[in-house]
Amino acid sequence: MNVIRGTFRLSIVIALLVAAYYGIAAHFAAQNAAAEDINIWITLRCGERFLGQDMSRFTNEAGLIDIGKAGCDLEGKRFLARFDEIRKAVAMAEPPNPYGQIFWPKFYRAMLSALLILIAVNLWGLAFLVGRGLFRWVRAFYR
Repeated sequence: MNVIRGTFRLSIVIALLVAAYYGIAAHFAAQNAAAEDINIWITLRCGERFLGQDMSRFTNEAGLIDIGKAGCDLEGKRFLARFDEIRKAVAMAEPPNPYGQIFWPKFYRAMLSALLILIAVNLWGLAFLVGRGLFRWVRAFYR
């Protein structure tokens, strides 16, 4: 019985560690995505000053305006946008926050992984007990 109790405790500890790891990873992934969306929104809002101006110098052959090279990106990197994207960002009162849309699916997968680990470790302990019992039974038969 000690093996069953020990295996169950071990499975709980491992499942909690797995859940904590994947939960923290989900939080950071969602936080990074939210920060990236805020940066995109800020850059697009900066492009508002180009509405109504001739941007042919910064427009590529696909019709996209490089507002990053025009001065809207702090690092001067390439940031391609269309006027309708800029207008849409200007119309939004606050930046989009995809935190929940990214965090919850990843967190549910973390909980599923923790549950599967819990079951797998307990099955491993049960298999160990069955194997040990069979070994003892065969050994007792040959005595």
